[in-house]
Amino acid sequence: MSRTFNGTTQYLSAASTLLADEPLSLLCWGNANNITAGHIPLGLGNNGASGRFNLGMQGNVGGDPIYAVKDNDAGTGAVFAASSTGYSATTWHHVAGVYRNNTSRDAYIDGGSKGSDTATRTDPTPDFISIGVLRTNTLTGFFDGSNAEAFLLDYALSDGQVALLGKGIHPLYVGVPLANIRGWYPLLGDDNNRMANGYPNLTPTASPTFSAHPPKIIPARLGSRMSL
Repeated sequence: MSRTFNGTTQYLSAASTLLADEPLSLLCWGNANNITAGHIPLGLGNNGASGRFNLGMQGNVGGDPIYAVKDNDAGTGAVFAASSTGYSATTWHHVAGVYRNNTSRDAYIDGGSKGSDTATRTDPTPDFISIGVLRTNTLTGFFDGSNAEAFLLDYALSDGQVALLGKGIHPLYVGVPLANIRGWYPLLGDDNNRMANGYPNLTPTASPTFSAHPPKIIPARLGSRMSL
C-alpha cells in the first residue's frame, strides 16, 4: 500500500529535530497525478521559519525535474539541484536528494539523471518531518498523488548506491550502515517508522487514504521495527 493525498489538505507529519545538517539523504517513491504543479513528497522544515531540506517533483518547471532543495531559517533563498530528466504523471518514480555539505547537493530520478548544485547555503534548524507537503512557516507543495517507501539517512549516498535504490532495493542492502537509516516509512497500512531510535511515527492530517504500493519494491526482511 501507499499513502494517497488530495493535493490540497492531506499530509503526514511529526515534530522532530533529529537531523539538521549534512551529510543527509532523502528518498521516496512518488506518483504524482499531474505535471502542472509542484509536488513535495518528503521534507524537513522549520515550523516557524523558512529553513528546510526537501524533495520536489516540479511539474511547474520546464522539463518536470526532481529538486533537492535547501534553505536556511533566515530565508536567504532556496538553492537546489535539479535532475537532468523529468517525471511522468501517474507513474511511480524513485526520487532522491543527497546533501553532501553546505556547498554540494545532488538530485536524482529513478536512480540516475543526476543534477548537481554548488551554491553555498548555511544549515537550517528543521523541527518537523512531513510527507505529502513541506511544513515550514507555511504549508507548501501539497502532493497530488501517492507516496511510499520514504527514507531519511544520516549519510551521503554515492551515485552507485542511488542507482541500486532506484531499482527498489532497500538502503541497508546497498551498504548504508543500519545506524544511519534514521527513518523508513513504507506507508504499508500505517504511518510508522520501521527504524527504532530514529524519527517518530507520523500523524495524518485530513485523512489521506491508502492505495496500491509501487510495483518495483524488493521487500526487506528486517522485522517490524529494528533496534539499533
